[in-house]
Amino acid sequence: MKKIMCVFMICVLCTGCWDLEEINDVTIVVATALDKSEDEKKYRASFQIPLPGELAPETGGGKPYYVDSSTGDAVTDINARIQSRLPRKFIFSHRRLLLLGEPLAAEMGIQPLFDALTRTPQKRLTAYMAVTDGPAYPYFNIQSQMELYSGEMIRELIQSQGVYTQNLKNVMLKINQTGIEAIIPYIKLKETKVSKQEKSKGQIELHGYAQLKEDKMVGTFTDDAAEGLLWMIKDAHPLNTSLQVNEDQFISVNNIQSETSITPVVEGEDITFDLSLHVTCGVVEDSSNKNLFNNKNIEEVQQKVEEKIKRQMNEALELIKKNKADSIGFGLYIKHRYPYLWNQSLKKNWPEKIPSLAFHTNVDVTIENIGLISENLTKEEE
Repeated sequence: MKKIMCVFMICVLCTGCWDLEEINDVTIVVATALDKSEDEKKYRASFQIPLPGELAPETGGGKPYYVDSSTGDAVTDINARIQSRLPRKFIFSHRRLLLLGEPLAAEMGIQPLFDALTRTPQKRLTAYMAVTDGPAYPYFNIQSQMELYSGEMIRELIQSQGVYTQNLKNVMLKINQTGIEAIIPYIKLKETKVSKQEKSKGQIELHGYAQLKEDKMVGTFTDDAAEGLLWMIKDAHPLNTSLQVNEDQFISVNNIQSETSITPVVEGEDITFDLSLHVTCGVVEDSSNKNLFNNKNIEEVQQKVEEKIKRQMNEALELIKKNKADSIGFGLYIKHRYPYLWNQSLKKNWPEKIPSLAFHTNVDVTIENIGLISENLTKEEE
C-alpha cells in the first residue's frame, strides 16, 4: 500500500506545468474592433497586438503594436483566417477593449456577436466597450500621445472619472432585459493642431453615449443630453457644470456628490415619473466678479445651476421619448413598484408606451464650497 501511495505522490508532484505556454509562442490580443464589412462578407474584425520587443524605451524604432484585420461571415472564421498568417497562437484572455463601428451597431445589430465574444472562458466579460463614429478599425492606427498604443488610451479614457463605463457583461444583461436599454460610450476622431504651421493630428475624444434599442444603435446622447443622462443614472454624474451668468461672464462648479431618486406613479392609463435630484458642488472658477460670501449671490448661482441641470435632463428625456428607447430603466422602476401591472399589461409593449410618459423634475443644488477667495483677487477696490 505504501508503495502505491509513493508512486501516486510521485506522479502528482512530477506532472509539471502541462498547459504551459511560453510568452514567445503566443500572440496577446489586447483590443478588438468589429465593423460591418465593405465587401460581400458580413463582418470585419481587427486586432491590436502589442509587440514586446518594441515596448522597451531603449529599443526605439517601429511601432510598439501590430494591427491585423480580415473579413468573414462569422467572427470565429475571421479569427482563424488571421491566425493562419501568424506564427503564434492567439490569446484573448488579456483583451481589455472592444470597439464597435457605428455602421455595424446601427444597421446590423450587435447581439449575434456576443456568442463568439463570450462562449469560452478565455474571453473576458470585463472588457470595456465603446462605439466609434464611423468604422472602428482606423482607431487602432491613431498614434497615442500618452499611452503606448491607442487601445490602451481609449480604455483609460472611457473608464476615467465622470464617464459611465460599460463592459461586455453590462451591455449583454441590458440587451436581454425588458424595461431598460443599453448605452455605450461613444468616441470620435478630432483633428487638433496648435498653430497654422503645424500638421493637424488625429486625437480620440469621448463624444457622448450611443443609445441602443434592443441591440441596435438608434441615436447618441451628446453635450447637454449626455450630461442630462448621467444626472438620472445612479452612481454617476458629470464632473463639472459651467453656466453663463451675464453676456461674457461664466461660473463653473465642481459636482462633488449627487443623489437621484426616481418614483413612478400610475393613475389609470397615465404614467408619471417624479425625478428628484440633489447635487452638492463647489465653485472652481468665477469670472462674474460676484461676492460669493453674499448669501443672495450664492442663491442666485444655485438657482441658475438648477435651471441648467433641468434643461439637460429634459433634453435627454426628449431623446428617450423620441427613439422609444428606455436608456435609464424607467420600466424597471415600474416593475419593482407595480409588479402585477408590469407583467400583465406594460411589459409586452413597453417601448410604445415611452412617448406618452410624463416626467416631473425637481433639482436641488447646494454650493458648500466657494474656495479660498470670495472675489477675483485682481478686482479693483471700489
